[in-house]
Amino acid sequence: SELSGIYSIKTYANYRGHKCQVLKKHDDKVLLNAIIGDYKICEELGFKMADKGVYNKWVYLTEINDIHEEKNKIL
Repeated sequence: SELSGIYSIKTYANYRGHKCQVLKKHDDKVLLNAIIGDYKICEELGFKMADKGVYNKWVYLTEINDIHEEKNKIL
């Protein structure tokens, strides 16, 4: 069979009204990556800078909602 395309699938969740990417899950926690765009909001929400412009935070599963995957075609 022929390859019909290459896709990127990422998991997202809502954390305190903000869409975040879910990077990892461990037991009852997930590692979120803030895709908020405003570092002040990231810091107010308790995210820590992992790299320049990259903010991450471990949170309990009970603190997030609307967990879903998004599929985007790359090629």
